[in-house]
Amino acid sequence: MVLLLACNPASNFASRPPAAGEVVRADRTPPDPTADCDGDGFLDIEDSCANEPGLEPDGCPARDSDRDQIFDVDDDCPDAPEAVNRYRDHDGCPDEFPADWAVLDEPVFFGVSTEELRRRPMDELTPAIVDGLKKVAAVMRAYPELRVELVAHHDAAWKLRGKQNPSARRVLAARKFLVEREKIKTKRIRFRHEGADEPIVDNETPEGPLKNNRLEFQVLPN
Repeated sequence: MVLLLACNPASNFASRPPAAGEVVRADRTPPDPTADCDGDGFLDIEDSCANEPGLEPDGCPARDSDRDQIFDVDDDCPDAPEAVNRYRDHDGCPDEFPADWAVLDEPVFFGVSTEELRRRPMDELTPAIVDGLKKVAAVMRAYPELRVELVAHHDAAWKLRGKQNPSARRVLAARKFLVEREKIKTKRIRFRHEGADEPIVDNETPEGPLKNNRLEFQVLPN
C-alpha cells in the first residue's frame, strides 16, 4: 500500500494553525526559501499553487474550466466553451458564424455551356468567377482576420488533352485577381488544384462538365 502525503510547503506553515495532534516547535520554524514542495521548479515562496506541479508564469497547472480544449490562460471566455464553426475558433468563446460568410460555402462555376467552356483559354476568369471573387474579397476586407484557401477543379474530359491542367492555371489566375485587383494580402490566400479527382456530379451527365469545372473557397484557421 502506497500512502500519498499532501505537500505542506514551509511558506504556508508559519501562517496556518497547527493540525489536531501536531507537535509544533515553540519558535515556529521559518519558511525555507529554497523549498520546492511540488517539484515543479518554482520555489514555494513564489509558487501560487505550491501543492500542485505547474507551469509558468505562476506555478499553477494549466486549467481548462469549460473543457473546450483551450487552456484558461489563452481562453477569452474560460467559463463558456468555444463554438467550433470556422469563425474565431481559437478565442475560446461561443460566437456565431457570420451570415455574410455564407458566400464562402458556395462553389463558383466556370462556364454556362460546355461549348463556351471549351472555347475559353484555360486560365480565363469567366464573369461568374470574377463576380464570386469580388464577393469573397468584400468579406475578407470586412474581416481582416479571415484567411481562405482557393481550390480549383476541372472535369474528366481535360485528362484527354495531354498535359494541360486548367485547374492549376485557373487557381493561379484567381489568386492573382484577389491580390492585384482586390488588394487582398498574399499571406491571407492559400491555393491548390485538385484536377478531376473531386467531381460533385457524374462527368458523363450533361451538366457534369459545368458543375465539375469550379472554384471553391475554404476558411482557414486563424
